[in-house]
Amino acid sequence: MGAPPRSPLTADKIRPGDPHELSEGELVECLPTGERGGRGNLVGGSVLDTDPAVESAGVDVGVSVRPDMLRAPDISVGNVQNKPG
Repeated sequence: MGAPPRSPLTADKIRPGDPHELSEGELVECLPTGERGGRGNLVGGSVLDTDPAVESAGVDVGVSVRPDMLRAPDISVGNVQNKPG
């Protein structure tokens, strides 16, 4: 007999600060951005955040549109709340 099937992970099981995204219930390791990328994210985020057409922006914000998926794009635009989580 083989191993029992694993239950897929859900976004609510990923803790803030964990270096992972989630794709169809499977962990995807997301390593830190290097110096050049970090600088680019800072500049890009600043430009977007000051655009009058942008309601809100953030960096490395966890976004989950369904329980088995979690993404943390370098820069997010729209619906970025100023709240913990």
